Amino acid sequence: TTIGGFLMTAAGHVLQQGEIIEHDGLRFRVEKVERRRLLRVRLELPENKEQADAEPGRSVANAR
Repeated sequence: TTIGGFLMTAAGHVLQQGEIIEHDGLRFRVEKVERRRLLRVRLELPENKEQADAEPGRSVANAR
């Protein structure tokens, strides 16, 4: 599985540019998409350990 495949499975749909996927305290921002392929994804780490502990599990948010 690719990172793109993992993120689309977590989201449950084909991702679009600008979407944000949060998984286990990590934030993945979709920066560039071509057709159904994710070409650029930015991984944002939590600012501190307390923030990561406060956000367990998975959630999907649309940043548009």
